[in-house]
Amino acid sequence: MHPFKRSSRVSDQIRKEVADIIMNKIKHKDLGFVTVTDAKATDDLRHATVYVSTLNAEDGEKILKKLNSSVSFIKGSLAEG
Repeated sequence: MHPFKRSSRVSDQIRKEVADIIMNKIKHKDLGFVTVTDAKATDDLRHATVYVSTLNAEDGEKILKKLNSSVSFIKGSLAEG
């Protein structure tokens, strides 16, 4: 038996990939400093939730709005890679 569930390993890979996509592919100049802190995938791997934090708390709502507008691009980039 494996010591970790598959969803745990997939969650960790999603966290790494989304961080790379945000850092290298999203072209919002005023996105600011964003850290992908965690990702949780369901056991059936159909859904995942990605958690982020920002350095500047005042801009958190604005940054989150920009990231939410980029969700389809992030999903597409995950599907490619």
